[in-house]
Amino acid sequence: MKCPRCVQRIHRAAGGCPHCGFTLAHADKLFGAEDLHLRTLSDSAGLMRRDEQGRLQSVMQRFNRRFPQLFVAVHTRSFGGLANLRQFGLWFLNRTKFEDSPSNLGNRSAILLVMDADSKSAGISFGYALDAFLDEEDTFQCLARAHAYWLEGRHADGLVKAIEQLIVILKKRSRKVRRDPARFERKVSRPAQIDALAQNIQGGSRAEHSNRSGNWEEIP
Repeated sequence: MKCPRCVQRIHRAAGGCPHCGFTLAHADKLFGAEDLHLRTLSDSAGLMRRDEQGRLQSVMQRFNRRFPQLFVAVHTRSFGGLANLRQFGLWFLNRTKFEDSPSNLGNRSAILLVMDADSKSAGISFGYALDAFLDEEDTFQCLARAHAYWLEGRHADGLVKAIEQLIVILKKRSRKVRRDPARFERKVSRPAQIDALAQNIQGGSRAEHSNRSGNWEEIP
């Protein structure tokens, strides 16, 4: 993974960044140390109407049915221009209990899309179960797919397109897993977990992308 502050590569199991010293405690000082209890779709910024939220929930549920060992979450908020979405994504996945996520899945299996209404920025963070299957190029493609819709203020449509692109990417990744499973084995996960996840992808928490220009955009 990459440190959410200095963006240097670090081991997922590290207690802190060996380059800049960043830890979860630093994120707690920014966002709070209390655990949150939220639904997988939480539009705190009020960017979507009820019917738009319903359409987004439908594609989120379709993703969850396709990949039963994963789940996707969406959170919007107004940060007042003060938040770093890399740091917030790490903190949110560590501090949030999703009330409607499958009971047997922890946030290690979550893919989180975050939108900051103030800075008009968006990002994707994911749990460590996805480390072998997603990278920054993948998440950039998802947000790039949503970009044009967000520029027009169609927030729900953009999120739907991002999740649909995520489905496409994971389906393609599953075919690569079947051809070369050893490539996807990780020291932090048992091969059996990789196999099970790949089978569910077949059968069916890093990247951040933001811009301060006043228009919804995605950058690496």
